[in-house]
Amino acid sequence: MRALLIGPGAIGLTVGGALLQRADTALAVAARTRFDEMTVELADDLIHSEVPVLTDPFAITGPFDLVLLSTKAHQTPSARRWLEASCASHTDVIVLQNGITHRARVEPLIGEASLVPAVVNIPADRLGPGHVRVGFHRELVVPADPAGQRTVERFAGTHLTVTPTEDWHTAAWRKLVLNAVLGSITVLTRTPNRIFADRDACALAVDLATEVEAVAIADGAAIEAGRFGDVVERIASAAGDHVSSMAADRLIGAPTEWHVRNRDVLDRADQHGIDTPLLRHLTTLIRLGEPDADPATARTK
Repeated sequence: MRALLIGPGAIGLTVGGALLQRADTALAVAARTRFDEMTVELADDLIHSEVPVLTDPFAITGPFDLVLLSTKAHQTPSARRWLEASCASHTDVIVLQNGITHRARVEPLIGEASLVPAVVNIPADRLGPGHVRVGFHRELVVPADPAGQRTVERFAGTHLTVTPTEDWHTAAWRKLVLNAVLGSITVLTRTPNRIFADRDACALAVDLATEVEAVAIADGAAIEAGRFGDVVERIASAAGDHVSSMAADRLIGAPTEWHVRNRDVLDRADQHGIDTPLLRHLTTLIRLGEPDADPATARTK
């Protein structure tokens, strides 16, 4: 099987590293900057391999069987030429991005290829080009459809668990609630997750989770009200030095994924008539802090 990784960040490298464990799979990488080797540091193993790195989509000579799209969600348009060159009717495109709008965002770019939206549950930190350190929990959640089942089979025997579900919408919302809550606070404070050990930060996160989970429930997610308050408190008790991807981007002055983590929630809130004043205020502050923000013309919605 021929596979292409588009976007070798922390998540892409982790998932691509799983494919390197398959003897029947040849992995190539699409990147802006060339590197020679991939190193995936697992808590219980080390994956290290040379990989071919392509920096020009015109270098692709034929379609791939599997494409891993692991750019940030707001960078998806920049992957258009890579997707056009690498996709055909037999290609499966696994979208390793945040949010709940994978299909609307990516399907227009992949022609007759099959899209596999993935909920990514992987704590990982990119240490340098081609180099990532990964925690114990490594899971993708995909729809229980034919393309999703092929994904399960393609990662069998690797360090990555792929879980099919009949209710992908709920799985995606569970992740989005936490992303909207934890990302909003850490991007504004520019801190690791240990900020939630602070009593006031934890209380703010619980209040924010209450707002966002109400939107998820109104949007059809099978989520029990009040569930995320306990989740946030467990995260607070564990603290930790993991830096959310939004906070990491803000620290280096790069655009963040606030659109798919926050604005998509606000759009659904408006559709369902749910009041989310806390999320709206925090999202405005996030937007105003973006490197390309224009306060005179921009809007949170």
